[in-house]
Amino acid sequence: MGSTQSGWLLWSLAAAPGYALPIKSIATGIRDLGKQFQSFRDWMYEKKINDHVFLAGSFSIILTLFLILEVKSAFDMFNLHFKIIIICFCTIPFIGLAILSNRFQWNYLMFHSHTFEYWLVFVFPTLIILSKYKHTYFRTFCLSGILLMFPIYKNLQFLAYQFPPKSDTIISKTESARGLGQSRFSEAIQCVEDDSKSALDVLFFLPTGDSGDLVLRTKLRTLSTHFSGDNFPNADKFKTSRTLNIYCAYDSSLLSNNAFTNALESKFPPTSLRKVIYSNPKTVTVTKIMLVPKLHG
Repeated sequence: MGSTQSGWLLWSLAAAPGYALPIKSIATGIRDLGKQFQSFRDWMYEKKINDHVFLAGSFSIILTLFLILEVKSAFDMFNLHFKIIIICFCTIPFIGLAILSNRFQWNYLMFHSHTFEYWLVFVFPTLIILSKYKHTYFRTFCLSGILLMFPIYKNLQFLAYQFPPKSDTIISKTESARGLGQSRFSEAIQCVEDDSKSALDVLFFLPTGDSGDLVLRTKLRTLSTHFSGDNFPNADKFKTSRTLNIYCAYDSSLLSNNAFTNALESKFPPTSLRKVIYSNPKTVTVTKIMLVPKLHG
């Protein structure tokens, strides 16, 4: 919440256009590098500084400055309509997200899903400068790599991963029937659906990141908590009025998160029966928990 108020909101606003570019992985890598130093983490905690906004934002602000200078250099070569388009895409979305961030105290400006599409508009000033000038600025060289070469590389990498050996392709029956592709949860979903015998059972998705379309991938009733490493420990305790099984399907990497594993124990009644029915150290683990109504009197 602190990153959505006063000076930190302005910091996020300045960083947002640069963070919209395709190299968020580098920005988050800088954040993760900074978090490796305990003294630095203690300093940020003492000053109540959000590590993502400060570290990823610092890198992104440099890219924002590059974008501003690039637009300024190419601005006179745009016609009136394109000048209006550039100004609108460079200001209105980010101002709107800043207002939402301040209103709801959640940093929409530095959340990747909300601004990623705008980088396509930012390509045009760089392309125009590359086509018009023989000698380009350092910023143009950097932005051409960020806006052109990096997405090409990432898409080629993505395409290469779309052709795994056929024998390794696993998809659940429900996903196949609904025309959905494979996900890292596919085998776990099939295992849960084979195990479940009651229409009351619930499949609880607990991914490390965004939940995406996970709730559409199963015929069971579902719950979902995105960014579970941080959010699930803050959830309320679970209760039931009917006996049922809840299948907690979570990224196996969360097993190294003490707050998450403690929550997996404490959020359900201590008398509930539980067992791991599926485990892949590289992808997903499923813990089956049987919930029964609390008896009174």
